[in-house]
Amino acid sequence: MGQLAEACEREIASRPPGKMSTGDAVKHADWAEKTRSMTLQSAIEYAFAKLPPRYYESSVIRAIFHHPGIAYSELVREHGSEDAALVLGHCVYDRYGYFRHWTDGLARMSDVLFARDDSEGRVRYCLTKEATEAFSALRMI
Repeated sequence: MGQLAEACEREIASRPPGKMSTGDAVKHADWAEKTRSMTLQSAIEYAFAKLPPRYYESSVIRAIFHHPGIAYSELVREHGSEDAALVLGHCVYDRYGYFRHWTDGLARMSDVLFARDDSEGRVRYCLTKEATEAFSALRMI
């Protein structure tokens, strides 16, 4: 395989699961380049400043911040909707390019922002240290 083909394969492998249009792929690649030399905290601040959270993302983020270790069932109740898990994913998926450098080796993309613990038989969530600091700096929490 030639160098160009290998580069294309690496690019395709680095994209999030699901279909992404060519325009979106270019946009996310540009975002990844902008955050390449940043710390994760700086990238989170940058990403959420450029693409502010939607009301439902803010709802989930605040619920997890105010109730560290919140169980999923409690998160659904606090958030007021059964789509809490989907929202967790979209907090990162919609801004994927900004976070691409930190997603390798993670079980879920959302692990960039949300620490997940299922050691007691039920899933519990906290914000990561970097997310807490970034969201505080942005006055989201």
